[in-house]
Amino acid sequence: MIRGVLTTKAIIIVILAALQGVILAALPMVNYWRTDIEELLSERLNARVAISEVGARLSWTGPYLEALNIVIQRETESLEVRRVQILLDLPATIAAVEPVIGEFVLDEGEFIQHLSDGSEIPDPFTWAQLLTSLHEAIETVGTLKLQNFDVLLGDISLKRLSLEINPGVGVLAKARVVTKDVSFPLEVDWRYATAEKQSHQLRMRTRLQNAPIPMVGLEELSIGLEATSWLTIRDGYPVEGIANITGLAARDQGLSGNLRMRFELTGLYSARASFESLQLELPGLRVTGSGGGFHFDGERLIAQLPAVDLMAEHLAAFLKPFGLDPKLERRLTLNKPALHVSEVRLNWHLEEAPLINAEVDSFEMQAARAIPQIGPVSGELFLHGSRGWFHFHSEAAIFSLPEVFDEPWRDQSITGVLAFSQKDEGLVIKGHDLRVQNNLHNVEGALLLDLSSDREQQIQLEMTVKAGTESLAGFLPSVLDIEVAAFLNRTIEEVSVENGRISYSAPLGANLDQTRGELAMRLPLDSYRFKPLADWPAFIGRAGVVDFANRRARIDFQKSEFGGLFINRAVAWQPSEYGSQINIRGDLTGDASTALQILDTAGLKPNAFGSQIALEGLLKGDVRLEIPIGQRPEGSVFLETQDLLVTWKNLNEPITQVKGRAEYRLNEGLYSDILTGRLLGDPVEARITVLEGETDITGKGRIRSANFLKLAKIGLTEKQLFGSGEWFFSAGVRSGSSFLSLETDGLGIGTALPYPFDKDPDTIGQIKVRLSNEPSGSSLAVKLFEKTRIRGTLDTTPTVLEVITPRIDLIGWATLPSLGTGVGNLSLLLRTEEILLGDIPLAVSETAIKLTPQEFHVSFNGTELAGLVSRVSDAPLSVDLERLVLPKSGKLLDPPREDPLLDYNPGQLSSMNIRISTLFRGDIRYQDFSAVLVSGTSRIDATTLEFDREGQRFKGEFAWAYQDGRAQSALLLRAQGDQLGNILRVNEDDPILEAEDGRFVSNLSWHGSPLGFSVLKSQGTVELSLKKGRFLDLGNSAEVLRLFGILNIDTITRRLRLDFLDLVQPGVAFDGVDAEAKMAGGALIFDPGLTMRGPSASFQLTGRADLINKELEQKL
Repeated sequence: MIRGVLTTKAIIIVILAALQGVILAALPMVNYWRTDIEELLSERLNARVAISEVGARLSWTGPYLEALNIVIQRETESLEVRRVQILLDLPATIAAVEPVIGEFVLDEGEFIQHLSDGSEIPDPFTWAQLLTSLHEAIETVGTLKLQNFDVLLGDISLKRLSLEINPGVGVLAKARVVTKDVSFPLEVDWRYATAEKQSHQLRMRTRLQNAPIPMVGLEELSIGLEATSWLTIRDGYPVEGIANITGLAARDQGLSGNLRMRFELTGLYSARASFESLQLELPGLRVTGSGGGFHFDGERLIAQLPAVDLMAEHLAAFLKPFGLDPKLERRLTLNKPALHVSEVRLNWHLEEAPLINAEVDSFEMQAARAIPQIGPVSGELFLHGSRGWFHFHSEAAIFSLPEVFDEPWRDQSITGVLAFSQKDEGLVIKGHDLRVQNNLHNVEGALLLDLSSDREQQIQLEMTVKAGTESLAGFLPSVLDIEVAAFLNRTIEEVSVENGRISYSAPLGANLDQTRGELAMRLPLDSYRFKPLADWPAFIGRAGVVDFANRRARIDFQKSEFGGLFINRAVAWQPSEYGSQINIRGDLTGDASTALQILDTAGLKPNAFGSQIALEGLLKGDVRLEIPIGQRPEGSVFLETQDLLVTWKNLNEPITQVKGRAEYRLNEGLYSDILTGRLLGDPVEARITVLEGETDITGKGRIRSANFLKLAKIGLTEKQLFGSGEWFFSAGVRSGSSFLSLETDGLGIGTALPYPFDKDPDTIGQIKVRLSNEPSGSSLAVKLFEKTRIRGTLDTTPTVLEVITPRIDLIGWATLPSLGTGVGNLSLLLRTEEILLGDIPLAVSETAIKLTPQEFHVSFNGTELAGLVSRVSDAPLSVDLERLVLPKSGKLLDPPREDPLLDYNPGQLSSMNIRISTLFRGDIRYQDFSAVLVSGTSRIDATTLEFDREGQRFKGEFAWAYQDGRAQSALLLRAQGDQLGNILRVNEDDPILEAEDGRFVSNLSWHGSPLGFSVLKSQGTVELSLKKGRFLDLGNSAEVLRLFGILNIDTITRRLRLDFLDLVQPGVAFDGVDAEAKMAGGALIFDPGLTMRGPSASFQLTGRADLINKELEQKL
């Protein structure tokens, strides 16, 4: 434009000078020489000139010449002037005696110049010469005015050009410059060089109201500004100048502020400038500072700006009315990028893309539409045309991507590079070497933003992560359900992530389905502490991985510890169909007692375990849990064992080698398959069910009787209880109570016990045992062989048991080993109809037994037995009976009966003191029976033995020993007094004699126990001595006896009873009777014999009696 303006001015001035000369020369001829004037001008101007009229005019100021419609045409330009006026300076003309022009006026015209590419513009170093030449050329013109000229200079037009030349001062000009893109007014003030000031001064001023911004996408935008420049033009020097640009903002819209700079035009196509002050601002864009400038050498532009601020949100609001691209508008409005740069450097080779470098003091933008928040950061910005990159860093910035992570990462150290490329298809931004870190985590990665203009825009993010527990909340994906995120925040107590990877891709833009975004995370863990349930232990380990894909999380723990249990692998994940839930699968191994402790802490352990049932040994488990967030967990733990030790409070021996599987269902209970094991080596199997805190166990096993004795703590030997049986058992534990039931049909179980517990192994005899523990106490109920029931309480003091049985073998049980060992205090109530004393039944209605560690009491109450048996500490046993009624004994010479105590060791009996007030043996009555028994090694001795019979007191001693596998008994019995004859009877009613005095001694022994006594197997001596007595009259019975004589087979019995009524007359008196007999081998030998002396006669009986064969060999 400058080139055109200068050329136009030069051409116009030259033409005017020629016109002036021609017109002045032709002044006297006026219009007469119009044709000659046209030819003269055509020749001088080398152009075709046409003038419609030339004439002289008069005015109040003086005469003037006027030419109308002058047309000057050349090949490259043309000039049309509607009117030219030349006013004469009359005083000067008169003084000079020649015409002197006072004012030269051109009114309305048009100048057209056809510029070509080869047109040359003078070098600025020669502008001073050009201006000086123009000055000299117009000096002769004088004052010159141009009004309302239109100048066409190629693509540039000067509309309404007005020009005023003031000789000796300068030139004033103004016009409107019109181009294809812009139209603006231009004012020029040219002051001539003077002798004092060897430079031309040129002032140019313009005002643009709607200047367009030549940027892609901003074609609709225009700004208003006012610019003024002052040029100093000296010959041989660059053109120097000062420019001042002021923005003309209206209502905070458009350009505002001011720019003042100094510049030099160092060549035709070169310039340089420096900014003295810079305060230009568009809404959202501000350029400020002092310093900086530019240099242009015709091929390269190098510029520097002090500082540039970009506030995109305000810029978007300003640009929106101008048809801003909607996608760009969203980025500016939603993401609100804010940029402050300094030392902006431009290096632009005009044939290449410009290169821009700037120091970024601050950059930040908000997160929106899948683009992350970042900042404030600083760094360096590089632009090369439509491509560039941004090296940034910060020590305390925010990084946030709400579409990926709910929590922003604050106070982060951030570094990285953003590279971008603008093409016709759109803008692509790539981030690499990105690092976001603090003292808790370190994240590295890459970013891709595809801001396409003709297809769907996309974001892709790839990150590697190293993080710790405190960073957990920041790494939880935002697409997680709120409940799940809160659950993970609460339950992951410790975590360390190494080499984790996060991948995210999503479409950008408005009205898009954000669920189309894809997020994948894989976070390897080198340590963690995961506690999914408040009352359960945490998973603790050093190997695992967290995965997130398809909007669901998955945690894989390997070789972790769970409250003392070993977890080989556990996996927790969100199921696809229900996001607000965490499922857990895993396998565990550990000690069963540890597992019970875990259940106890969680408040889920069945009541039986720990308090009554203890487990030891290795357990394996398959964990399958479903944890609805905020609700009770559900699921199962499948347990397996190969060698478990089970101890139960009600079972005094553990169950070993337990094998099998069980399922523990949370909130429900435990269900087992058939569990097998060993109880004292015997195989057993069982099922266990724990439901709502109630435990039920059912099973069976073939238990040897010897082991049953150990389990029941019964003091019997394997000979007394033998064989084995199939036992069925059931047990249960309820809230505060438990029970154990045992049952067998008895087949295979045999006993060598007294009645009612005697049983053959080949017979069926049902046994049922039930042991119960209630809050009120423990109880026992036993049913044996359908004969006996035992029931009672166990946790009272003393223990109270009631035994109900039709009969019991007292001697048999009394001779068994003590059953009270370890029993403690025991009170036993025996309800039986009769007690067997050997084979003698005794009617007893009630028996009460009380055992304590220091005392033993047994009371009997019945028609045939009544009294008390007791013992205190180690004192002798006290037997104090009020009555004992025994049946009538058999015949004296009956064969021996079976001895029930033949193999019993009497040394097992304690010492005792016996008192029986009344003892009946059939009709025979014994009074005040007493004995003192002293227990010794394999023997017991009665040092004192006394009783009364028919008024006669008997005394004696007794011994019972067990030696060399044989039992031996001995009895020494003595009696003396006048009542001795009362025991010599024919029958049980009347005595056969009476004597004033007598003595009786019996000293017998036999093989066996006292209950095995028989005359036929005893040996010893019997002595009898009577003084002054007589035989009593028995009536007819005596006569009958005489008839039989010694041939009667009853004679033997009579002799043994010292009955000789068959030999003597009743009423016969005697002075004395002496008898001595020996017993051995079943024979009674009178040696020396039986002698009876009387007042009138005497006799002697000798011989022997074969008691076994019932034969007599006697001599009277």
